[in-house]
Amino acid sequence: MISNIFQPVLQSLVKIDAVAVAPIRATLTNPFPIASDASKVDRIDNVIVRIKTAEGILGYGEAAPYYGISGDLQQSVLADVHTIVPELRWTYFDAFTLETMLRRMRFSSSRAAVEMAFLDALSKRAQVPLTQVLHPAAHQAVLSTDITIPLLPKEIGARLAHQYAQDGFRRWKIKVGNGVVIDFDRIIAVAEATHSIGAFTYLVDANEGYSVRDAIELIRRLAEQHLAPQIFEQPVRREDVAGLKKVRSGIREFGTAVFADEAVYTAADAERLAAENAVDGFNLKIMKHGGLLEALRIAAIARRNSLNLMIGGMVETRLAMTASLHLAHAIGNISWLDLDTPYLLSEDSFSGGLRYQPPSLYLPSGHGIGVGVNPNLIFEN
Repeated sequence: MISNIFQPVLQSLVKIDAVAVAPIRATLTNPFPIASDASKVDRIDNVIVRIKTAEGILGYGEAAPYYGISGDLQQSVLADVHTIVPELRWTYFDAFTLETMLRRMRFSSSRAAVEMAFLDALSKRAQVPLTQVLHPAAHQAVLSTDITIPLLPKEIGARLAHQYAQDGFRRWKIKVGNGVVIDFDRIIAVAEATHSIGAFTYLVDANEGYSVRDAIELIRRLAEQHLAPQIFEQPVRREDVAGLKKVRSGIREFGTAVFADEAVYTAADAERLAAENAVDGFNLKIMKHGGLLEALRIAAIARRNSLNLMIGGMVETRLAMTASLHLAHAIGNISWLDLDTPYLLSEDSFSGGLRYQPPSLYLPSGHGIGVGVNPNLIFEN
């Protein structure tokens, strides 16, 4: 999956002259509770990493902490990055050597941010978009994203779905985890609020919040209403591989696939799930995997085992979401895209980047990730 054609670019040495970090806050247009974390009520608190090369090239990366999922917070990510700054400055790295060194960091989102900034600078130095560093023959098709309905009361979920349908979205990611009866009613409310747009598809995401029995029961009830979702994402606890297999077997007759999210952080996790035949696919997230290179390895494992892929995020700004869109183009043939979170923020500290024309997503022109940072953002070395 990591192209041999561009190995010289990924292996080319870059001298890092400086590393700086900046906390960033952005307001959510609506609360974003999920089954495992209800803390994102009014805002996100992320971290931007800036790398400066010896040639003066600036690369930018983002960490999106999510305490309920990954155990990280903005302050812990800032501290995590600061611990490795002395080892990065005035040192030559290629992408793979850097990745190995970053594994000593505590949080995967911290690693993702530093690696993203490095690859942004590396792509700019090579004068190509990030997609072409990851896969030079990537097909530049127009891709489409879903839009997320958080774990909110059914009246609010229905209103949001109606609004998003008017905006042009046709795929929903509906968060569940309040129990079969409440979640069933919420999904029915979304369907009723959007029936006028015609056909649409959706997935449900439990964020580990269901038991095996309740997960199967929810899909059975929805199937009786001819509303079985296309995908059930992470229905049970991440460590419950046997439970994933049971849910997969129990809902197969309804045409609903099971995808792993929290259960697949590393390539080793992916290998285990594939060997156990536990799921139909993986949700790739740069923040989980500690960067783009590990995401590519997991994608390669999925391809070898005939598993499907989706790409999502951890409530990120346009910077990390654009990097994920580059990843989607580099991998190709992605079953489902969940790259909506910049659309859910009321503030934007960036220029360029991906462009939404719901439901379509368009990559920026130019080199690297293609995102510029607000000059008023305050970085600290």
